[in-house]
Order: sequence, then structure tokens, then C-alpha cells
Amino acid sequence: MKRISFYILIIGLISTSISCKKNLLNITPSSSVDANTVFADPNLTEAFVNNNYRDLDYGFYNTHWQAFMLAGATDEVLSAYEGYIGVDVVNQGLINSSPTGEGFTGTFDGNPYPRQQAWANNYKYIAQCNTFFQNINKVSGLSSGDKNRLIGEMMTLRAFRYFQLVRHYSGVPIITKTYGITDKFDVKRNTTDECFQFIITQLDSAINNYLPATAPAIGKIDRGVAMAIKSRVLLSYASPLFNANNDPARWQAAADAAKAVMDLNRYALVPWLNYKNMFIKFDPSNSEYIFVTINQAGLPSEGHQDNYPWPGLTFEYAVMPFDRGGNIMYTPTQQMVDSYETIDGKSISDPTSIYNANDPYANRDPRFNVDVLHQGSPVNQTTIDFSNPNGFDFNQNQTVTGYLMGKFVDPSVYDPAAITLGSGQGAQPWIHLRYAEILLNYAEAINEAKGPADAYAAINLVRNRANMPSLPTGLSQSDMRARIWNERKVELAFEESRFWDVRRWKIASQTNNITCMGVNVTNNKGVLTYTYQVPNTGGNLNYNPVRVFKDPANYFFPIPQSEIAADPNLIQNPGY
Repeated sequence: MKRISFYILIIGLISTSISCKKNLLNITPSSSVDANTVFADPNLTEAFVNNNYRDLDYGFYNTHWQAFMLAGATDEVLSAYEGYIGVDVVNQGLINSSPTGEGFTGTFDGNPYPRQQAWANNYKYIAQCNTFFQNINKVSGLSSGDKNRLIGEMMTLRAFRYFQLVRHYSGVPIITKTYGITDKFDVKRNTTDECFQFIITQLDSAINNYLPATAPAIGKIDRGVAMAIKSRVLLSYASPLFNANNDPARWQAAADAAKAVMDLNRYALVPWLNYKNMFIKFDPSNSEYIFVTINQAGLPSEGHQDNYPWPGLTFEYAVMPFDRGGNIMYTPTQQMVDSYETIDGKSISDPTSIYNANDPYANRDPRFNVDVLHQGSPVNQTTIDFSNPNGFDFNQNQTVTGYLMGKFVDPSVYDPAAITLGSGQGAQPWIHLRYAEILLNYAEAINEAKGPADAYAAINLVRNRANMPSLPTGLSQSDMRARIWNERKVELAFEESRFWDVRRWKIASQTNNITCMGVNVTNNKGVLTYTYQVPNTGGNLNYNPVRVFKDPANYFFPIPQSEIAADPNLIQNPGY
């Protein structure tokens, strides 16, 4: 493993005297200084901690110009440029330990846009955490409350980084000290169980001993955030990928962790009328947010290397049709569309449902119309018509699959008076954790621990918020499991949950070994016909609708070969 050299990015400082309702965590770097200077100044120490909030996961805030999303490596969406952004390495089962085969890297117009790999990226920040713990007691002028808070934040962030590593690689070396240039560095991988226990212990310590009930600024970690992260961690630890013997105690622990967040009575689902806006405009009063990062509008993406004009929000740019200056980079698959039930709470494959094949988008789960733009969708003052092969905006050449993404898209950018993108609303949140996930975590864990009886209330809260009926009573444990899995797919659509869900459930060999499907809509004298087909390839697009997942190797990523070469005690994951 490479030694990570010490460096600090100074970022916008947060005044703890300002109300958290008015203050956003700013993680834009501006300059660098040395460690002695940082830990001599409480403000710089806080800035050092704030820097560790960067690059927490793959959400569109951190993703360079391509607005890379893990949804592009699932059955949720087909990425028109997957070959350019490197997601094809994952989708075609080509991932390997070489620098060009580690996944999520790529080029566009000859310029490289690498995603920082999970191994190097997370260990870089873990090294910063370790530096912090080595120096925090040197800081003078820091109140005991602020000192404890910063310790709790860094404990939680280090735990989160290790959780990201375990999800990518399984067991990894647990490193809690800093290394000098001349130090021997020959660490071994800890077991997966040891890693999870370390993560859980760190979170428990932060929750019980250091973190305040309420953070001093929005975007900062407090007790509720750490408890929610613990819920996610324990749910993964209980799942089949990490719980081969299906130990019910792990499921109960996961249920208890989710219930603890619920019992805070601090979070609640927002009303349905506010659901869409939750993803496109930050609202500090939103009761569903648990942990969010703010993406400011109109700013160039990190790492951009050419002179392409930057219109508004980079995410809208990634998913808009070409005629609006966009790139149709993520288009929902037919498989994703078919996951949405009808409003009577039944699958479209159920012959007793009200699904109408001649009018396939009518009477569907209301979340479908939020998440997916489809034939007939009203957008601002426009109605989508994919049946017109030559029309402006929404013709057949403006989508790969016959759909466009709607969930994170500000509808104001579809201004019919403008050909290029609007400016968007700004302050767009990337939601790392929200309360709906906690309810679904609880429903899943308690169903596995005790059966379906105690799962109904939590999952029905999520369904009823979307004006969907409660689940039928009398479901078996396996029936409830299937309903929970689909509910997560729909409620958390495109939020980077499914990439990890199908792995921890060990069903990725089914969900990711598919041919992505789309729809072609034709209009014959007012009669619409829907033909479901494999999307056409060609032109300047770079994608393959046929997905390959190698079981069992692809359930984890390979450790980069450069790290293996630097530390012979590291053992590569099987299959690489």
C-alpha cells in the first residue's frame, strides 16, 4: 500500500455560533498549510475536519463532469456513454486490478477523467483522520465541547471510510496510526468481521461519548447521523454477502439500530407534495434529511479538463436531451420501469392488476412519474412525445431507452422558450441518508429476525406517503422479503442504494446479468404502440446493453495491483 503523504486543504470555516439552519458545510478547497500550523489554531483544526467530508461516496456532487452515478452499474439505468466514463468495465465483467481495469475510470475526447479509486481515496482520508487523532490534544483554545464534537465527527468519518472499503473489497487493513517516510509498511488484511467490529465500535464511541445531539451546521455529523450510518452498516453485516450462516442475532442488531433512529422522534417523512422537490432544492427544514451534501449550481465539476461550456447544474446537463444541451447520459431501463406497481398495489405482471398494456403509464405508483420522464409526461409547459421521430426536444433520438431521468431534475430547465439549459434552482442536495431508508432498513431487518408481523408498519409508512396502499396482510417471510426488496428499488431509485443492495443480498448475478431493455413508441393516426426492444447502439454513443456479472468474483472489487506490489502482505481478492 502506498504511503499517503500528509496534506491539508483549507476550506470555508464554519462558525459554531451561527444557527445550523442558516449555515451550510462548504467543502471547497482553497489553500494548503502544514500540520503544525493547523493544530495550533482551533479554526484551522475545524477546517481540517471539514475537509474530510469530501468524496464520501459516488453521488453526483463528487463525480467530475460525467455526474457519475452507481445507478449506471445496475439494472436501473443505461448510460449512453458508459465506455467513456468507465462504467463499462464493471458492466461487462472486465474489472481487474490493473490501473485501467479498476472500474469507474474513462476518457472523453481524449482527456482522462479518472474516478479516484475507492482504495486510495478512502485511505487518503483515513490517513487524515489518523493525523487528527495524533494531534488533537495539541490544540489550544478549543472548548471541551468542540473538541469532543470534532473527535466524534472524525470517528464517524473514519468508520464511514472503512465501511466503504469493506463494501468494495471485503476485509481490509485497519490502520489507526500515521506512518513516516522511513517506516516499514507491510500491513496485512484484517478479516471482514474484524473490520465490521472496528466500524461498529468507532460509531458506538462517537455516539455515546462525543457527538452532540444536534450539529452546529447543516451537513456536519451529529448523533443522529452516526446512528443512521450504524443502521446501514449493521444491515450490511447481517445480509447474506457477509452473513453466510444467516445469524439472526445480526438481523436483530440491525433492527435495533434502525429502531433507535426511529425512536429519536427527530426525523419524519415529508408530505408527498414535497417529495419531488426534496431531491432538487435544499430545504433546511426538511424533516426527512439525515445527512446531505450541497451541490452549488453553475460551478464547474471537479477535475474538468477541457473548454466545454458549463450550463447550470451538471446533473441536469448529464441527463437532459441533446436539444436542451444535455447528454442523455442516464436513461432508465424498461426493467426499472416495470418495477413500479399499479396504484392498486399490484405488480404489472399480476393479471388481476389494473395495468393496461395499451396505456402502460396510466395508474402507476406516483413515484414512477417523479423518477421517470416517459411518453406523455408533462414537463413545465411541454408534454413529452417520443413517438415523433423528428420533433424538437423529445424525439426518438433524444433518449437511449425511450425514457429520461426525472428524479433529480429541476423541471424549470425545460423552459420551452430556451434551447439551452436553464440555471436550475441551485443548492442541489445529494442525500447520503434519509429517513425513508431507515424505515426500510428496519422492515427488512425485523422481517429476517422475527418474521413479517413487525415489518408492516414501517414499510407501509413509506408506501402510504406515496399514496400507495398498505401491503396485504398474511404475507410469508419470503413474500415480505420480495416486497421489501422491490420497495427499496422504487423508493430509493437512482440513489445509489441498489448497487450495494443487490450485492449484499447476493442477487447481483441475476440482476446484473441482463440485457437492458427500452421502449419504442410509434403513433399511427393517434393510436400509440409500445414496442419493447433492446436499445440500438451506434453513432457517437458508447454503450452495450448486454450486462455481464461474474459470480462470485464481481461481488467485490480487486485491490489495485500497485498496492499489492507495494505491500506483498496484501492478498488479492479471489477471481482477480
